[in-house]
Amino acid sequence: MLHLRPPTRSGVLLAVVALVAVQVCLLGWLPAAAPIAPPTHPSVPLAHPPGPPPLPTAHEASNSTVHVISSVRGVYVWAVLACISSIVRSAKRPVEFHLICINQEDVRILRHLLHGQAEVGVRGPRGEPSRPVPVDLLRGHTAHVLLFDRRMLRVPIKVWDGRDELLDPLNYARFYLPSLFPHLSTVVYLDPDTVVANNNDIGNLLDLFLTMRERPPPTPFFMAAIASPRLTLQDMLFCDAPGLAPLGINCSSIYFNAGVFVTDLQAWRHHNITARLERLLLLNSRSRLWKWGSQPPLNIVFYRAWAVLGPLWNFRWFASDAWKNNVDDVQSQPHIMHFVGSNKPWTTKGRNTWRFWCPHFPFQRFLWFCAEGARAPVPASPYDYHFTPALTRPWYCSRLSLGRHTEQFCG
Repeated sequence: MLHLRPPTRSGVLLAVVALVAVQVCLLGWLPAAAPIAPPTHPSVPLAHPPGPPPLPTAHEASNSTVHVISSVRGVYVWAVLACISSIVRSAKRPVEFHLICINQEDVRILRHLLHGQAEVGVRGPRGEPSRPVPVDLLRGHTAHVLLFDRRMLRVPIKVWDGRDELLDPLNYARFYLPSLFPHLSTVVYLDPDTVVANNNDIGNLLDLFLTMRERPPPTPFFMAAIASPRLTLQDMLFCDAPGLAPLGINCSSIYFNAGVFVTDLQAWRHHNITARLERLLLLNSRSRLWKWGSQPPLNIVFYRAWAVLGPLWNFRWFASDAWKNNVDDVQSQPHIMHFVGSNKPWTTKGRNTWRFWCPHFPFQRFLWFCAEGARAPVPASPYDYHFTPALTRPWYCSRLSLGRHTEQFCG
């Protein structure tokens, strides 16, 4: 007869430790020991692993469609119209817009506005509409509006230092670009509070990216953006955090602003970049690695794998002295203007930007501060300096007609 000896306490402990170790390894929750790993087991940061299939050359892409992506919600549903208008006005090749929303109402409004169903008309004294005039916002270009499924964000978000709005899942939709747009390769990403200025062709930004990657020797980068002036990674990362030590990041390095960038989604798929970003979010939810929201993980993953664009490709008002002074003092000719921070063109602080933003807003005739010669008139109330409240349902119903869809939004 076989007699089994009961397990000792030390034996049970060793078995438990071994089981936990196996689970942790299988789930991939341990920080990578080396900066480079095969795509099947992604490490952080990306560093310089072997590249994906080659992109088309700048010459080959000169007549191809430019794909522009933006994430939009709330008042930015209206602000992005200025961005789109500024692009189509000077585009010299086909442009295809891909707008990501997080709620169904924004999707419906944008689809009606962008697909030729918007009509401008001013109601008469008794509320009767005047003869509506159709508005063609795309001018022959195309646009798609996509609803972002919050369930795609499979890991928790933790903001250790920053504004509450940084917790908005839409901020992290750009982490899933390869899945949202499986048919796309090289894309331009723009925040909705941008405009393409001085009749620049957005295709020039795409050409610049492709040309930079053609230069010998091949430069191992998969994203191009501007560097944040006078700031380093130390300003966004908790550099003394134990979780950052295995990543080998030099916190004195510059970081990029992710409000305007060009990237290669083939590289995202090849190197499983979305999984790397999710892994960072998971680590940051357990112990603090960075301040703010979605920009730090992008900078960690693309550490030493991004190229610097000239600052005129993302001219940010708060990062210069232009917004403090009269705009006539601005001698540079920005390619893209980015109205970051609280200095939006539809707020009091952004009044020095009106002349740059208003010409691109397709419904500027209804905004008093977009009138010719508008500077800084004395407001009737503190609320006269911004039009955000006017872009809600009352403004929408009194100024726009969507035909049979008007009742759907105005009730």
